[in-house]
Amino acid sequence: MTTFYSGSGASGFEIITPSLPEDKWEKIKNTVRNLLITRNLDYAAELLSSVPFNLSEGTNYFGDEFHVLHAKLPTDRYVELVELKADHEAKLAFRQIANTFSEVGFYVRFIDVSVSTDGKEMVPQPTPETSTYAVERALRDSQQLLQSSGAVSAVDRVHTALHGYLREICKKAKIPVAERASLTELFKTIRTTHPAFDNIKTGNEESKRLFGALATIVDTLNTLRNQASIAHPNDNILEEAEAILAINCGRTLLNYLDAKF
Repeated sequence: MTTFYSGSGASGFEIITPSLPEDKWEKIKNTVRNLLITRNLDYAAELLSSVPFNLSEGTNYFGDEFHVLHAKLPTDRYVELVELKADHEAKLAFRQIANTFSEVGFYVRFIDVSVSTDGKEMVPQPTPETSTYAVERALRDSQQLLQSSGAVSAVDRVHTALHGYLREICKKAKIPVAERASLTELFKTIRTTHPAFDNIKTGNEESKRLFGALATIVDTLNTLRNQASIAHPNDNILEEAEAILAINCGRTLLNYLDAKF
């Protein structure tokens, strides 16, 4: 871990939980970035934009309360940023970032980065145009749980988001489905009756075969959620790598369907 900024007081700290839900965090980060830009502090604004920082609550041995601006980075990006440790301009920019966060009500005492050692390479979080409050909430919760508790805690929320999304697609296309239709049933209905899949031109048959193969993944996601996640008091829980695979499959499917509809 490399610390770029440390406020007054003891230097040690522990990260506890994310300070804000993802949507609120993005708004606060944008506010801080806009303040920096307005003040012509462009380098600080660029650092805040280019590094995937998250804001978390922190504490230390003395029980102090503060916030930590932290990012987990791939090795190459981490090495690139560490070179700024001795750069006077970068030191000043990180201080400006911390001070501006304090202005908007978040006392940032530390700014640091570390190498991601968990091997997580995540498919981007979907932001589907067709959505509902429940879908958006489930996606936000999944991202927050992924960061604070690990992938296995997020599997159920991704399942819920996909389930709600498919139900909304059927509603929008006026495709009748049972009130309590399962994820597997909804996906089969959409795959076989939705007009969006009648006009695949390039690679028509192979593309349909590929899409059809996703039915097995959807059915497996349903089973994993019910029998190997913390959605229920299961004795056998997914390991982290398999939980990441399940989340990535769900996200990939959501991103693809959103592009089609």
